[in-house]
Amino acid sequence: MLNALRGRQVNSSVMPPDNKRDNLQPFAAPSTVAQEPSVSPLSPASTLPDAGEAVSHSQGLKGKVLDERYLIEKELGRGGIGVVYLARDRKLVDKFVVIKVLLEKSLQNEWAKRKFKQEKEALARVDHPGIVGILDAGDLPDGKPYIVMQYVDGVTLRSVLRPEGIGLERAACFIKQIGAALSAAHEKGILHRDLKPENIMLQLLSGEEEQVKIIDFGVAKVRNSKVAPSTILSESPGTALYMSPEQLHGEKLTPARDLYALGVIAYEMVSGRRPFNPETAFQLSEMQRAGVQIRPKDLRPALPDAAEAIILKALSVEPRARYQNAREFGDALEDALIGDGEASACQIYQESSTQGIPDNRPHKSNKRVPRKLVAALGLALFLIVAGIAGAVIWTSLKAQTDMQSLQSAPRQQSDAEPSLPAANRALSYSLTVQKMRDGEPFQEPFESSGQEIFESGYKFRLNVSSPQAG
Repeated sequence: MLNALRGRQVNSSVMPPDNKRDNLQPFAAPSTVAQEPSVSPLSPASTLPDAGEAVSHSQGLKGKVLDERYLIEKELGRGGIGVVYLARDRKLVDKFVVIKVLLEKSLQNEWAKRKFKQEKEALARVDHPGIVGILDAGDLPDGKPYIVMQYVDGVTLRSVLRPEGIGLERAACFIKQIGAALSAAHEKGILHRDLKPENIMLQLLSGEEEQVKIIDFGVAKVRNSKVAPSTILSESPGTALYMSPEQLHGEKLTPARDLYALGVIAYEMVSGRRPFNPETAFQLSEMQRAGVQIRPKDLRPALPDAAEAIILKALSVEPRARYQNAREFGDALEDALIGDGEASACQIYQESSTQGIPDNRPHKSNKRVPRKLVAALGLALFLIVAGIAGAVIWTSLKAQTDMQSLQSAPRQQSDAEPSLPAANRALSYSLTVQKMRDGEPFQEPFESSGQEIFESGYKFRLNVSSPQAG
C-alpha cells in the first residue's frame, strides 16, 4: 500500500499553520481513498470558538428552530461531511447544545451517511464523563439527519500544549482521564481511530480542576454495529501522525490502535513535540519501524525513568507489546509522573446513571492516599495494638505473680488481718446502699445484691469498705 505513496509530499495548503503536518494525506492506496476519504468529520466541540471569536462561515440554519425545540444561534464550522451549529434548547431553559447536521452533498455519499449513523450509535452506546454526551437526534424536513450533543465550554488540548511540555502533574491528570474514557469506549466495542489533541477538550470545573472530554467519533469503528453492519474492518481513516503502524498499513485494528495514539499524545505532553516528524507517509512508516530515536528524557531530563518507559511501551510497533488496556496505561503513567507518596489533583465528574445526560456534579474521585502515608499509618496501628496486647499480658502476669507470692508466704498468727496484695484486696470489698427521698434522713444501709431497682426520685449513698488492712 505504501509503495504507491513513496515520495509524495504532504498537501498542507488546507491545513492551519500549526497543524500542517498533522494530517499526512497519502495514507491509503488510491482505491481506498476513493471509498473512504481521509478526512476527519468536524467535531462539535473541537470547533467551538473562543469567546468573542467571529465565525466566518455562511449562516445556514441560523435563527431557525429544529423540532420546535432547538434555536440555532450560529454556525461554528464545517467538516468533510457535516456542519456544526451552536443552539439553545428551549425546553431546558435555553441550555446550550451543539447540533451536527449532515451536509447536502453527503446525502449522496454512502460512506458519509454510514459514518454519520455510526457516530450517533457510538455516542449512544457509551455513557462516561470523559466522553461528550449525545442528547437527541432527528431529521430535518429536507431529510438531512442531525445529532444533538453536549456543549463543552472549554478549549482543546492542542491549545494548552507548549514547546517545553506541560506540567507533569497536569499531564498525569489528563492521561489518567483519557485512559479511563477510552477504556469505557473500548468496553462497548468502540474504537475512536482519530485520537489527537484537537479531539480532546478540557472543561474547567470549580477552582482549577479540568475535566477531559473526548470528542469527534465521526470515524469511530463500532463493533457489531446495528446501523451500519457492512463496515469494513480494514478501513483506516484518521490523522496521520497519530496513526499506529497497523492502521497505516491498513491492517485489522484493535483497541491497541487508540493506545498508540495516546502514547503519541503522552510523548507530546511531556516533551513538547511528537516522536516522529516525517514529510511523507512512507517516511513515517520507516520511522515507526526504526523506533523512537529521540527519547522523552532527551527533551525533558527531569522526566522520571519509569514514565519514559511507560510512554515508549505505548509506542511499540507491535500491538501486542503495548498496554492492552487504556485505563491501565493511564494509571501507570499517573503513578510514574506524580511519584509515590504524592496525591493527584485531578477531579472528574461523577458518572451519570441517566443515559445521554451528563451529571454536572464534580467529585474528587482521583484523590489518592499516598502509599508512604498508608504504610506509616499501618505501622502506627500495629504498634498501638502490640502495645495494648503487651500491657494486657504484663498485667495478667503481674497479678498471677502476686497471687503466687500470697500463697507461698507464711500465715501470720495475729489478731490483725494482714495487709494483702492489691490483686487479692479487690476481691474482699463490700458495697452497702442507703436511700433518701424528699429531704428525709438516709435509711439504714443494706448490702447490695446488684439486682436492686432504684425508684425515681430517690437519692442514694454508696458505702464501699474492705475488712483487710492497708
